[in-house]
Amino acid sequence: MQLLNRLALLVSFVYMTILQLNATCISGNCYNGKGTYLYADGSKYTGSFLQGKAHGKGVIVYKDGHKYEGDFEKGKKHGLGKEIFKTRDVYTGEFVLGKIAGKGRMQFYNGDVYFGEWKYEAPHGQGRYDFLNGDVYEGTFAKGKLNGSGRLTLKDNSYYDGTWVNNKKHGEVTCFVNGKLYAQIYSAGNLLSQIEIMNDQDANDIGKNNESNELTLTQTTKPLKDCTTQYCDNESGFLKYGDGSLYTGEFIGGQGQGQRRMYICKW
Repeated sequence: MQLLNRLALLVSFVYMTILQLNATCISGNCYNGKGTYLYADGSKYTGSFLQGKAHGKGVIVYKDGHKYEGDFEKGKKHGLGKEIFKTRDVYTGEFVLGKIAGKGRMQFYNGDVYFGEWKYEAPHGQGRYDFLNGDVYEGTFAKGKLNGSGRLTLKDNSYYDGTWVNNKKHGEVTCFVNGKLYAQIYSAGNLLSQIEIMNDQDANDIGKNNESNELTLTQTTKPLKDCTTQYCDNESGFLKYGDGSLYTGEFIGGQGQGQRRMYICKW
């Protein structure tokens, strides 16, 4: 057993020695200055060096073809830079200790674009994602997924505005579609309830971003009592039926005093 361990160590030492021999400065000053260095893995760096490490401005082209151009610090990508991946996605923005972090823009090869905050080499924090089909999401991301508050606006100007958990709608939200505004409740992407909270005339004023409209929206979107699970008498509320239709209005003695309505607001 000891002999095998020694042989394994010897083989590892020889292999690392060969790799070091294959890595070389092919031009310039690769210790303190500017030069071009060929690494053992086939990648090639051209730029500034400090004590034998990439430091300052430079360009590295990896063996698989992807490329980074920008700031380096102590041998790592750090600062502002541009990285072109072998998938042909292009990132421009900030790097921290060799990883994408901070603020930046990713132009995906499929035509989508994300601009905003990054962490863990993924969208994380506040950002905007433009889909190729014209849909736009603006809000919070966590580890590359829609998490937190955000608005998804579709190309037809309908929108969903509320909370997300792992790319799924979750919690109390508002939805604007076909000229009407609805209050909804979701659980992990499943629609639990929905009521109309703004008529066509009010809906025409949405998006003007003035103080009166913001006040109207806040007042109008006050949650109604859920009379599906609670007893309602001489009060307003909503009742969801098994077929998906919904009654919203006055209740007397637990009974709605109007006709049910069908409103399904989802994409």
